[in-house]
Amino acid sequence: MASSQDLQVVLHAGTYKTATSTIQTLMFRNRDSIARRYGLLYPKTGTRRNTGSANSHSVAHHLFYHAVRDDKTRTSKQQVGILRDRLAEEIAAQDAKRIVLCSELFASSSRAAKKAFLEMLGGAKLSVVYSVRRPDDYVESMANQAYKNFRTPKIDVDGSFGMLRNVAEWDELLGHRSVQVLTFSKSDYPGYLRRVFEVLGVDPEDPLIDHDLHDNPAMTLTGFLMRRTLLRRLGALGVEVDRSLRHRLNVELDKLETTLPKSPKALFLSPVDRENVMAANREQMETLTDWMTAEEAALLLNDLALPVSKTPRNTDVDPTMNAETLAGICEGFTSEFFRKTLSW
Repeated sequence: MASSQDLQVVLHAGTYKTATSTIQTLMFRNRDSIARRYGLLYPKTGTRRNTGSANSHSVAHHLFYHAVRDDKTRTSKQQVGILRDRLAEEIAAQDAKRIVLCSELFASSSRAAKKAFLEMLGGAKLSVVYSVRRPDDYVESMANQAYKNFRTPKIDVDGSFGMLRNVAEWDELLGHRSVQVLTFSKSDYPGYLRRVFEVLGVDPEDPLIDHDLHDNPAMTLTGFLMRRTLLRRLGALGVEVDRSLRHRLNVELDKLETTLPKSPKALFLSPVDRENVMAANREQMETLTDWMTAEEAALLLNDLALPVSKTPRNTDVDPTMNAETLAGICEGFTSEFFRKTLSW
């Protein structure tokens, strides 16, 4: 990459369910202003829409990961070269010295993929930002996202996450000072966004950083029931739910749900499952504080110290499927896109 020795690259490598879609949306939506104000470029090269979001600005650098992943059936040396050349051209056109790439697909990347990514960047100086959250909340949110994307999750409540491995590999490749781990805490969402953007070199108090934005929100109980109904109908019609259709369905469902009465979040983990997840991952989460500032470490340790709730949370809304909700779903499913797709 031309003049790569002078280039500073920050990779926000996940993890999943730590407001990555929100961060990507804010960066892409405000890319020109952020580049002008802070000299930080969020490149268009290597970007792809997030399938779980209806927001057109929810764009991440997932194509970089797909180009360097060590699955030989998907890796393309030609694609690596194309992305490298296009990125170099975009950087040169913007006269950028600092760029940020963001893809949670790197949250579980292999060591080989990490090395291939470094090679793609040439001599650019790379640093990695990695966000984590309380283990039981993480597993529940991942299950929620899988259902939202019309998939059945594989929930392993006794297994250990690969977060520590990932961070240790980046540390080995880049050095300890080039890896920073942040704490995502649901109780301080605005504070977390401020800390992320501060690490990226953006003024955390800049009005561009909209703390009220929650891109790709958790699926509700109504959303879960609608998705289950859709899967059964599409299965009966012999329609495969591929990536393109999944994205369109999510866009339309998000739009439809805004017209319906508020519904509680769909929950999946029992208190016993939560206890098991915490026990299996507490030690590695505590070790990850080695890559945190004192402030971040305190936030994580405080979250880990909270007892597992013995009663379901997020149930401040009556989950009953009332007549108004049912009428709204029926109207939505029998008009326009859904009517054509479902043959109703």
